[in-house]
Amino acid sequence: MTSLTATVCLALALVCIHSAGLASAAKPAKPAPIPPPTYLYVWAGATDPSKAKDSLFVVKVADGTIVNTVETSFNGLEPHHCRVSVDKRWLGCGGLLAVLSGLPSVHFFSLADPALPVYVPDVPQPQHGAIADEFLTTPEGGFATTMMGSETGGSPGRVVLYDKDLKLVGEYPEDVSGDKATGLNPHGIAIDWKRDTAVTVDYMEPASTLVGNTLAVRTTVRLWDTRTWTIKETVDVGKTGGAGILDVQQVGSTPGYFFTTHTGQMYYLDSRGPAPHVPVLVYNITEPGTSPLSEQIHSFRNGKRLFLGNYLESKVLLFDTSTPLRPRLLDTLQLAKGSGAHMVMLAPDGRTGVVATYFLDEGAAGQIHLAGDSTVHVFKIDGGAKRFLTKNRGAYTLDFKTLFPAKGAFRPHGVAFL
Repeated sequence: MTSLTATVCLALALVCIHSAGLASAAKPAKPAPIPPPTYLYVWAGATDPSKAKDSLFVVKVADGTIVNTVETSFNGLEPHHCRVSVDKRWLGCGGLLAVLSGLPSVHFFSLADPALPVYVPDVPQPQHGAIADEFLTTPEGGFATTMMGSETGGSPGRVVLYDKDLKLVGEYPEDVSGDKATGLNPHGIAIDWKRDTAVTVDYMEPASTLVGNTLAVRTTVRLWDTRTWTIKETVDVGKTGGAGILDVQQVGSTPGYFFTTHTGQMYYLDSRGPAPHVPVLVYNITEPGTSPLSEQIHSFRNGKRLFLGNYLESKVLLFDTSTPLRPRLLDTLQLAKGSGAHMVMLAPDGRTGVVATYFLDEGAAGQIHLAGDSTVHVFKIDGGAKRFLTKNRGAYTLDFKTLFPAKGAFRPHGVAFL
């Protein structure tokens, strides 16, 4: 080989190496997998006030060990939903029936030490709303919370905002005169912070569930402008059978939302464009021989999958929602018959899920008696999010009726991963 030929070959080799390097640099790096959660927080009510208080339990996710129990000073809160703030400083939790006992509805725990949450006293309470239900996080580290009822458990309810330091920012809508908030009893909420839009769904008037009253079940969905926290449109799905609307979830980062009803329907709502917005019925679980109730849902972050809890059938359904108008059932997690299936969530790792079976039991004062079997099930799904892994090493059940013999049974409702 002549020196000229060798020089040319060397130059070509360097060009190839450089080009390969540029191609490699242009290719986006694959994001590192999110590790499994360390802790599961379970917010539960004590059934025997003489033995225990309403409490927060810290569960080691890996093996189900209870590593800490944080007792409040209260009984009768009816612990409900909870959520970890986006900056992981706080855990927000609701007391659904606290107003009946003159107790605070909204509760927070400091997560400075995630293994040992500390109850935060003297949090400012809403003045115009009660029956705390859903907690969502704000981008700044605060919370948006639905108050399903008025300060007396009637109507209208409110959406309440807390900032990153747990200061009460406001209760919305501020103007409830005339018919602006008629039948406003928000249960679920989903917020699109980039598009300044929120959707709340009305379930029922809380006070109507007490003995002697006629249940006032709602059929309305509200679209909000979050710049002013005003309701810009009310959508009624009663004509298509939707009643008692429990939950709503944004589909990934799109302008679309799923919402589900007490009566078994799942709807898709595109929030774009001017009113009127017309929801589309995309799935109905009231197949012959089945019963719905308590359709709490959890949409995966990518918007391509969704969990749905069917309380009466004691099932968690896994849907492919890649095509939102045509959800496809992929798999079913069947719990023991009669156990219930209510609050269901997926951890950020995309593999670890949880379902709590207790819904609500109002006792002698109320008409709702849906205690399930008071268990919490941690489960796994496969890497492609196509099926449940029921025999996986990380799957187990915690029975809150028998976990603490000295304290009696607990009713676990709120769950959150960290």
